[in-house]
Formats: sequence, C-alpha cells, structure tokens
Amino acid sequence: MATDAPEVSSSAHARRCPILTLQGAGMLAIGLGECKALAHLDLSGNEIGAEGAEWLAEVLAECKALAHLNLRWNWLAVKGTERLSGVLGGCKALAHLDLSGNRI
Repeated sequence: MATDAPEVSSSAHARRCPILTLQGAGMLAIGLGECKALAHLDLSGNEIGAEGAEWLAEVLAECKALAHLNLRWNWLAVKGTERLSGVLGGCKALAHLDLSGNRI
C-alpha cells in the first residue's frame, strides 16, 4: 500500500549558507523545534554568533536524537558556547560536536 506521506530526513546541512546569519539562525531555530528525529546537523561556516547560538540552544535541547552537531566557524565566542553547553549535556545521543574556529 502506497502512502503520500513525505519522506522525513534525519540530516540537515546549511554549510556556508550566505543567508544563515543571526536572523537566519532565529528562523532556522523555529523550524528545528519541529525536527525531533534530527540526528545530524551541520551549520559550519556561518556567522550566527553568540546570539544565534542562544536561539539554537533553545531548540536543540528538544532534539533528543541529535548525534552529530557541527557548528565550526560560527563566531560563537564564549557566551554562545556557554549557552549551548547548558543544553547539550542533556543530549544523550550526541557523539560528535565540532566547535572549532569559534574564538573560545
């Protein structure tokens, strides 16, 4: 029996996405809040900054299946990584985290 349900992906890649700055990070965070099965997220090479990291932190806490998170080269600074660390500790599936190149 065929279904018309859309195929759901467990990966999201927005590497070096020219529109994914602070404002884009906020919009992405809203969408990620609905992606409970997300296992792989690559946002490397964007400029989301510390404030964008705060937006992401709010929804990443709900991504229980997240196993791979790449946030390298995003200008997160200490403030952004502190906020992320507060929620990522609860992500039990997280096996790979890349924060390189973030001035921390």
